[in-house]
Amino acid sequence: MKNKMKIGLSVLVVSCVVVGAAFALNDDEIQVKAKYGSECHVVSRCGDMMYVDCGAAWDGPAYYLDKDLEVIGTSGGLCMGGNCSGAPKEWTECDGRQSDGPSNMDQ
Repeated sequence: MKNKMKIGLSVLVVSCVVVGAAFALNDDEIQVKAKYGSECHVVSRCGDMMYVDCGAAWDGPAYYLDKDLEVIGTSGGLCMGGNCSGAPKEWTECDGRQSDGPSNMDQ
């Protein structure tokens, strides 16, 4: 009986870990931090695009990303050296922009 309980408990724990990992892989915030750094966070979205702040208020970079988390525009501290492209046309023309948090950088 104890072995069956141990096996059942083990299956439950493994199932929870697998389900949790699956949710984490679908979480943009976790994927953004993994790809661009722990200081980065999604500030706003529009359709499949998102604006990611990596400390732009302190001269860090900011990125406009597509659905595959690839950079489609840059801003923030990257502009100080003239290395930024700004918001892509798709972002500036987007009607459904939604904020995930406070920022004045996502225009």
